[in-house]
Amino acid sequence: MNKSFVGNGQTIVFNEAENTIYIGRSGVMGEIGQAPESTIPLRTLQTIVFRKGSIFANGVIQFGTLGGQSDINTVYFFPGKNAEALEFKNYVEKKLREYQERPQGQSVVQQISQADELKKFKELLDAGVITQEEFEKKKKQILES
Repeated sequence: MNKSFVGNGQTIVFNEAENTIYIGRSGVMGEIGQAPESTIPLRTLQTIVFRKGSIFANGVIQFGTLGGQSDINTVYFFPGKNAEALEFKNYVEKKLREYQERPQGQSVVQQISQADELKKFKELLDAGVITQEEFEKKKKQILES
């Protein structure tokens, strides 16, 4: 199951099958801002910073990683999305705890087919999270691998 949160021009998707957090551009603001895309493996996640939005400033979700760049792992959101953002942050923290508490030597191996990958990105396209251009780029990458 994937869980997502849409901020100001960026969308965060937690991919449970891969234990990754994907941050990508979305909507008109995403195209204007040209924010970079980022994929964060859960094993590298160190901190999750949440700052509630107010009438004076947008809210923030920021993922701190081992040697990561905090600016590309930061998503801003309008104050009206405080509850939704906090719910997403709490969800990721829960998944991080579950991942960290898993006994060492016990790994979950899941094969993801090209069809599954294409389906995932098609769902993101249909939901308006990514553009047709971004979908075609990912499709090309998947089919060439």
